[in-house]
Amino acid sequence: MLRFLIKRLIATLPVVVGVAIVVFLILRLAPGDPAAVLAGGTATPETVAEIRQKLGLDAPLLTQFFTWAGLVLHGNLGTSIITHQPVWNLILQRAEPTLSLGATTFVVSIVFAVPLGVLAAWYHQTWVDRVVMIISVLGFSIPAFVVGYLLVYLFAIDLKWLPVQGFANISRGIGPFISYITLPTITLSLFYGALIARITRASILEVLGEDYIRTARAKGLRESTVMTRHALRVAAGPIISIVGIGLAMLISGALITESVFNLPGLGRLTVDAVMSRDYPVIQGLILVLSLVYILINVLVDIAYAVVDPRIRY
Repeated sequence: MLRFLIKRLIATLPVVVGVAIVVFLILRLAPGDPAAVLAGGTATPETVAEIRQKLGLDAPLLTQFFTWAGLVLHGNLGTSIITHQPVWNLILQRAEPTLSLGATTFVVSIVFAVPLGVLAAWYHQTWVDRVVMIISVLGFSIPAFVVGYLLVYLFAIDLKWLPVQGFANISRGIGPFISYITLPTITLSLFYGALIARITRASILEVLGEDYIRTARAKGLRESTVMTRHALRVAAGPIISIVGIGLAMLISGALITESVFNLPGLGRLTVDAVMSRDYPVIQGLILVLSLVYILINVLVDIAYAVVDPRIRY
C-alpha cells in the first residue's frame, strides 16, 4: 500500500508542473493588459509602461514564469495588483463559504443519494426505481443556476422561510449558518446526488447478477443483508470513483452557485479577479483549486485500493 501511495504521488508531479505552465501561459497570452486597467482609460503610454515595469510584466515570459514559480515554491502566491493584499490571505478570507458549501453538499448527497440508488436497484423496474431515476435525470439535466433561482423564488421570496442571499459564519451560531447554507446546498446536492444515485443503482444492478449473490440468497440471508453487506460492498469501487469525479464538478458548481446566492467565497473572488485581470489572484486560485482536485484524485485512488486490493498491483 505504501509503494502504491508513493507511485501515485510521484505521478502527480508532472500534472502539477503542467497545470502551472498552462495557467501561466493562458493568462499571459490572453488579450488585454492589466497595466492599462490599473492605469485607467486616460493614462498616457508612459504611465502604462511604468506600471508594467513595476509589475514585472515587461520581462520575457520565461523570466516571469521562473520568478513566479520560485515564489510559489516558497509558499508565496504573490500579491494582488488590485487590492495589494497577499493572494494567500485573500484565498483564506474567502475559503470558509466555499468549504462550507462543499462539505454540506457532500454530506447531504452521500446520505441521500447512496440509499436512493440502493433502493432503486432493490426495487428494479418498479415505481420506486422509476421515481428515483426521474429525479436523477432532472437533477442532472437542469443547470444549477436555474434550480437556484427557482429555490430562491419559492422558499425565500414567496414563502419567506429562508434568506435570499448571503452567508453566516458558523461562529454566529448553527441556526443562522444552516438558514443561509440550506438553499445553496440543495441546489448543488440535486446535481451531485443525482450523479451518485445513478451510478450506485447501476453498480448494484451489475453486482446482483453475480454467483456469490445467488449463493448468499440461497443460504437464507435477508435481502437487506445481501444488499448492504455483499452487493454494496463490492459495488463500492465505482461509487467511490464517481464520488471523486463528482467532487471536481462540485468545485465548479460551487463557483456558479456562489454567484446565484451572493456567497462571498472563492467563486466571487475568481469572478472579481478575472474582471480586473488580477494575474496573481487568478493564478493562485487556479493553482490551489487544481492542487485540491489532484489531492482528491489521490485520496479516491487510495480509497479504491483499500476497497479493492487488486488495484495496488
